Amino acid sequence: MRPTSAIAGSNSNQEANVYTRFARWYRANHAMLTNAVALVGTTGVNAVLGLVYWWVGAQYFPAAEVGIASASISAMMLLGTGAMLGMGTLLISQLATADGKRGDLVASALLVAASSGLLLGVGFAVLAPWLSSELRVLGSGMGTVLLFGLGVSLTAVVLVLDQILIGVLWGGVQFSRNLLFAGSKLLVLALLPWVASSGSGLAIYATWLVGNYLSLMLVGWVAARRTGRLAGWPRWPTLKGLLRGGLAHHTLNLALQTPGLALPVLVAVVLSAEAAGRFYIAWMLASYVFVIPFALAMVLFAVGSADRAVLAEKLRLSVGLSCGIGLAAWASLALLAGPLLGLFGAGYASEATGVLQLLGLAVVAIAIKDHYVAIHRVEGRVTAATLPVLLGAVVELAAPAVGGMLGGLTGVALGWLVGLYLQTLWMAPLVWRTARLPRPVVPLPGPLTHDV
Repeated sequence: MRPTSAIAGSNSNQEANVYTRFARWYRANHAMLTNAVALVGTTGVNAVLGLVYWWVGAQYFPAAEVGIASASISAMMLLGTGAMLGMGTLLISQLATADGKRGDLVASALLVAASSGLLLGVGFAVLAPWLSSELRVLGSGMGTVLLFGLGVSLTAVVLVLDQILIGVLWGGVQFSRNLLFAGSKLLVLALLPWVASSGSGLAIYATWLVGNYLSLMLVGWVAARRTGRLAGWPRWPTLKGLLRGGLAHHTLNLALQTPGLALPVLVAVVLSAEAAGRFYIAWMLASYVFVIPFALAMVLFAVGSADRAVLAEKLRLSVGLSCGIGLAAWASLALLAGPLLGLFGAGYASEATGVLQLLGLAVVAIAIKDHYVAIHRVEGRVTAATLPVLLGAVVELAAPAVGGMLGGLTGVALGWLVGLYLQTLWMAPLVWRTARLPRPVVPLPGPLTHDV
């Protein structure tokens, strides 16, 4: 029989070995884990403070002005996303190998986003009176036209900047930027009734510009502290190269985003506006589960671009975490689906609880799809991924349309699930093959990071 002291010593050694292995694993994957957590945290911060923001707006401003503001901000976000022109994801693939030209690349990409955003915003504001009576205020004068254009321009810049920050593995800075943005626009909104004689939709809209501007200044300050310079300079050869390369990324990004943006509209067309409202809330809640594989795949893209040798190993980790954490999050969401939807009204809980539970099951398929795209991006084969993703988007919309006609809201959710998992038939093999690649012979590096 072994002495008690020997058994205790053995247990202590085992605990030390477990701790040592975990410490090594964490050091090797530190950059990936912390940046993914920052992306998920950004979504949470924007969601929570966003709800508080609109609650404050509803308390202090007339409903009509809140409606104008929400419509203007929605248009700003949509146009700002379109004005990115693929600059963010393009730079993630280029910054790791750009050496001393990173500052010039960043400055050029932000100039492209800012210029296209300004043009789109001004053009939309000029046409707004003919597009919608509710938005005619945007085109009521030169000042309002420029205000809206500037808002779209700043939105495009910060959206591209957020992706660049992930590309250089500055996830903490990205999180801080979004926290400052959400907090400052909320603070300015709360102060508006005290500094303005009457609240207007454009005044609410302007709070987003203030938040974006302040958060942009924060990133500039951090960049200057970390790198010794604020940024490089836009250069015409760099601009031309970015515009050519950005088109492929932009097309792929639009193909990825289209189903999520179009599904609520499709429900309204196939079923009714009331059904679309209930579906939208369920979709919004399910999206908090989907952000887990998205964040991990985006960080995998950045890490793999910096060091192709670790792609297979990081892919195994990323897919495993995406499925494991994603399914755990879905299980929690499925249990709380009824109470969460009940916060929006009894009709939401009775009609959309099963829909929300079904939507969350998509997390595994989304993990496969996001990592399929990340692999193509790391390998520089963006165009090769675009056609399969476009075909998948068609299936993702056609299947729920048929499902909705046959089975209402539940049919929509089931149809979307079927359409999404069908895509895994041609996407999963690449993910499997890449994950099965042999481990690199050289030791894994420490935490990956590089400056802008």
